[in-house]
Amino acid sequence: DAKTPQTILAGVVNDKTYGGVFFSHDDGATWTQQSNGLQGRDVFDMAQSANGVILAGTNAGIFRWDGTNWQPDGKIVKPLKKISYVVHRGKRSKVETTVMIPGGQMDVRVSDLDASGSTWYAATADGVYATTDQGATWVGGPVLDKTEYRAVASSGSMVIAAQRTALASSQDGGKNWQPLAMPHKLTWLQSITMAGNGSVWLGGREGVFYSERSEEHTSELQSH
Repeated sequence: DAKTPQTILAGVVNDKTYGGVFFSHDDGATWTQQSNGLQGRDVFDMAQSANGVILAGTNAGIFRWDGTNWQPDGKIVKPLKKISYVVHRGKRSKVETTVMIPGGQMDVRVSDLDASGSTWYAATADGVYATTDQGATWVGGPVLDKTEYRAVASSGSMVIAAQRTALASSQDGGKNWQPLAMPHKLTWLQSITMAGNGSVWLGGREGVFYSERSEEHTSELQSH
């Protein structure tokens, strides 16, 4: 916990009622289970925002810690284009607008969360989702027509999302995506992070790989 460094949170996978999340308030000397609200879900990842919000990515959605219980997060909204017509000086014109409509609650596996910036990201079995309103609503879905994303990391407007064997990058906060070549020696990706200077670090079966970011693009990923 960035606000109280002696507090540590640990998520548990595949342990049903004995799993969920454990808290330690004494640097790991003792632990207490705090899983109310998770209903036996596996916890794959946790993240904390700059203002202290703690999120958990589970096998069925995102949850937020309210100080006592875990509350469901991940309310999805979807863009819908609406067409209307206006008449101005006798001329009829078509006007196209985009409105956001409810899309249900996120209930798929959430493998990774990044809440380090003003936009938060979630790598899920349905693709990559983002929120710009502190988790009130999430927008997203398949990236480059692919789902099953396992990791996501951001630095400013640059975002990197990863499947086990493929990478995608965005320079505009996830609005547009491009394929990013995997290091030729890396066959199975497990984790991804970005440093403050924008460099990308990948952890996988064959070791650690990094890429230094230039002003225009991310250079080739190298072993380290």
